[in-house]
Amino acid sequence: YIGSLVGASALSKLIAASCTYPHEVARSYMQVAGVGGLAGLRKACRHVYREDGLRGFYRGYVTSLCRTIPGSAVTLPSYE
Repeated sequence: YIGSLVGASALSKLIAASCTYPHEVARSYMQVAGVGGLAGLRKACRHVYREDGLRGFYRGYVTSLCRTIPGSAVTLPSYE
């Protein structure tokens, strides 16, 4: 029972992170650019795409998964 909860939690985090990570990358670019740098999500996305193509939206993805999946895999079974 616990193993299936851990697996389900890890898989759900993997799917959620895959969908939301490109937005996180664009948002990070906006934060680094500061005020007036990349004003708006659309400009930030264009900048990422021009710089690295689609791969740029998933830069650091594996590292992020290594950080977030274990926490998620522990949290859900502890509440259930």
